[in-house]
Amino acid sequence: METEAGVGTNFHSYLPAARKLSGEEKAPMPRGVPQHGRVLVMDDQEGVRKLVGRLLQRMGHEVELVENGQSAVEVYKKAKSLGRYFDVVILDLTVRGGMGGQETIQALLKIDPTVKAIAMSGYVHDPVILEPERHGFKGTLAKPFDVGKLQEILSRVMGSSPGSKAAP
Repeated sequence: METEAGVGTNFHSYLPAARKLSGEEKAPMPRGVPQHGRVLVMDDQEGVRKLVGRLLQRMGHEVELVENGQSAVEVYKKAKSLGRYFDVVILDLTVRGGMGGQETIQALLKIDPTVKAIAMSGYVHDPVILEPERHGFKGTLAKPFDVGKLQEILSRVMGSSPGSKAAP
């Protein structure tokens, strides 16, 4: 654990490696989460970004990963122009040296007022985490979170019809 006053705390978790699945075995598919949705994940920490991306892919989602809000807005805008809407966007609230989740959701709402976004943060007392709807989010993920929590929030935010977002 590393703590720096005014900056925050980093926790490091070390997990045992899992054995690889043979060609005949398949990873269990989580229940209750709409499959084959498109998810945009924005986090400035590469490890977090990749981990969330892998979890989402194992759930059957198509995932795009970006490291800051500016990139998230550009990717979202381009996808929308191509008619390839994201079913949900997961935004880290705190991005060092870049546009964080709160600024990003405001920009995305101007592009698409129906955007479904989840705020993600390690700061559980952040006003956005406490009242996500007031800030334009449909839900929150408090770091650290487990697969069950990710499944639960995706199921709630995405609803039962992934990929069905109609063009505004």
